[in-house]
Amino acid sequence: MANLILNGATSGSVTLSSPAVSGTTTLTLPTTSGTVITTATGQTLTSPVIAGTPTGVGVLTAETAVTLSSTSTTLTTTIPTWAKRVTLVCNGAIQNSTANLLIRLNSITTGYSSASSVTNTGAAVVSSTAGFVLYGAASTLGFTGSMTLHNQTGNTWVQSHSGAALTFSPVTGVYGGGSIALGAALSTISVTTTTGTPTLSGSITVLYE
Repeated sequence: MANLILNGATSGSVTLSSPAVSGTTTLTLPTTSGTVITTATGQTLTSPVIAGTPTGVGVLTAETAVTLSSTSTTLTTTIPTWAKRVTLVCNGAIQNSTANLLIRLNSITTGYSSASSVTNTGAAVVSSTAGFVLYGAASTLGFTGSMTLHNQTGNTWVQSHSGAALTFSPVTGVYGGGSIALGAALSTISVTTTTGTPTLSGSITVLYE
């Protein structure tokens, strides 16, 4: 079967090869102008771009690390609607009292199902419906690790987290999970505490894809 060869304006060409066995294959091009597929020379194709708009598949974006301060800190207000996974990379996220940390989506303060635990104090567990809780019930129990938010379906997000309290003595592991059904697309993520009064410190970087 014949091949279709598209010659470049000045040099090079693109060849569309037909299958060895006859059959019917339909390739539907976008109705708007733009780059259909781009790859660097000699590189493996990893993420298509259609009509100039990223699909979100395999596109990892890292925002600038946010230093935590005051009693609450907004981490981001720009999560794109196509994002299916958001990761919060925490470095010593801590508060100066005995409250636990709370991660909130779209400033929602109710409707969460979440729990967090530590490994070396009799498997102590905390839970919250006011946000995704991170165990931190000591002024020295700063969380270093990650919390990953997965878009399960629609506006429902499921999270899991794991890491360690490296400044706590003795060092302990921290882990847990939770879920929430939002009333709108995720765009904003913030961090506060279960009591709303301790001062935050440490830093968190938001990644989405």
